Amino acid sequence: MSASEEHLSLTVKISIVVSLLLFVSEGINYSQLAPFFPNEAELNKGLSEFLVGAITCCFDFANLFLTACLPLIATPQLNKFFFIAGATFGAVSNICFGVLGKGPGGSRYAVMCLFSRITMGMGAGMLWSTGIPAIVSMAPAYAGRLTSLIESGVGLGVAIGPPIGSLVYSLGGYMYPFVISGSIEIVLVVIAVIAMPTRPARSEKPRSTEENEQHEELPKNDDK
Repeated sequence: MSASEEHLSLTVKISIVVSLLLFVSEGINYSQLAPFFPNEAELNKGLSEFLVGAITCCFDFANLFLTACLPLIATPQLNKFFFIAGATFGAVSNICFGVLGKGPGGSRYAVMCLFSRITMGMGAGMLWSTGIPAIVSMAPAYAGRLTSLIESGVGLGVAIGPPIGSLVYSLGGYMYPFVISGSIEIVLVVIAVIAMPTRPARSEKPRSTEENEQHEELPKNDDK
């Protein structure tokens, strides 16, 4: 470990791991419906291909809107709040999206699916836009590594979402992929609320050798 790197406490390590898992979970929530939702919506709920496409892509528009706008109002003191709120929004909306499979189809089902996916995308936008500064503030000396891990976590979640979603769908039905992933995310949110520090850590730059020598050579003024 170099001199510029800092020692991380166990609480900070747990907070970082849980936060990274939340990014993976949001990636899974985004992509897990891809293998089975179109057939389920068209055959069992009577939705058109246009509505299926709108329900699928509205997540991205809501995510894009929040990701672009939220950094304009978010402050370092509010990053944890928006990060936790976004994860909570995403988890609850994901569960609601799965529960909708038990209800009737038609226009009401389409509207509720659109609303659930929009709130899910808003939650993901809140989490993704404030997550990087919230995590990096806990260990500023590891900013580059943490940013790489966050991007890898999102990519991993998006990649493993479809096979995991289709596997759980084949075992239990439409509702279970969303309820299980949403419940796991809620557990991660509770751990993050407890473990994550409220205030960002302060990174102090060590003095260079020249600065120390200049500080020692300064004359002292004795009051007589």
